[in-house]
Amino acid sequence: MEDFNLLGKEITTMDNPLENRKLMYQAFKEATVQGDCVDFPQTGEGVHQRVMAVTSRIAKMRLWIGEDEKAHRIIREASAACGREITDAEIQKLLDGARNHFNKYPNSKKKNPQKFPTLDCNRLEKLERIEEGSLIDSSPVRGLSNFEPYYFLEQLYGDGSYVCVGKSRTYTKDGKKHHCYPCRTRRLRDHDKQWLNQQELIVPARMTAEKGIRKEAKDPENPTDKDYQDRGLNNTGDRLYLVIESDVLDRVEQEIVLNHYSKKLPLAMVVDSAGKSLHGWFNVFDKEEDEVMKFLKGACRLGADERMKVRCQLCRLPNGLRKGEQQTVLYFNPENAVGGDK
Repeated sequence: MEDFNLLGKEITTMDNPLENRKLMYQAFKEATVQGDCVDFPQTGEGVHQRVMAVTSRIAKMRLWIGEDEKAHRIIREASAACGREITDAEIQKLLDGARNHFNKYPNSKKKNPQKFPTLDCNRLEKLERIEEGSLIDSSPVRGLSNFEPYYFLEQLYGDGSYVCVGKSRTYTKDGKKHHCYPCRTRRLRDHDKQWLNQQELIVPARMTAEKGIRKEAKDPENPTDKDYQDRGLNNTGDRLYLVIESDVLDRVEQEIVLNHYSKKLPLAMVVDSAGKSLHGWFNVFDKEEDEVMKFLKGACRLGADERMKVRCQLCRLPNGLRKGEQQTVLYFNPENAVGGDK
């Protein structure tokens, strides 16, 4: 028989080896959390971040489920001299968020994340060479820079479809720069055209509703107003378009890749990002998701960005504005657009 400490209580091991292991592992987990609370920082030195780290550890180790007051007590005692009061509300909010995350991803990461290949220069070299600008020059529609974004979206989605549009913003918090993407989801005909023409980003999939429930919602069956958002997988429908773009290839190479895929999938549009990339919009309305992912993986081997694997991922709004500069549509074939009748 051996004695050890379990959250301030003396525990004597029993004759049951399995029960012994459970108790000792519980003691180990609690000691780990208490170790995270040692040398608690002072105000202005990362108090909130330390509380976040401790609550994340508690959630990851599945400690004190249904007994959150134990977590509150440990954090309050450890932070007593930090220079500010850490409220139960602050602790509980972080703890709830951490528990929601680790309930979905119990090993602290997504289950079996799909691996996407990286650039294979040998594959890229084998693609058919084309004259620079030849794909762009083959656009069936001309004078594309003169059209408002609404014109393209009506052709791509139909005016009765739910469309998610927004822009990128940055803000500073705790001395660090963060990005956010405020969006608005409406039926296309219900979007304010003047507002829409000033936007930067769009979800290439058709949305299913104006709002979706956040994955962090405590009770998805009975959501509150704060549980809803304009953009998320919960209100994103099937893919209409696969957007292929690259930040690692030069413009000539990107055009070669888009030309290569235009022989495999209907190319509806090419958008200049007003940066360094071209965004090729390929119609995949009649393709299964597994087939679309095969196309994207192949494109990643040729330098494409894998971020477009997420159905609600934002991309550049056709003829939208990026820091005041137009994201010009360079190629448009309305016959390859899905439209609103499907």
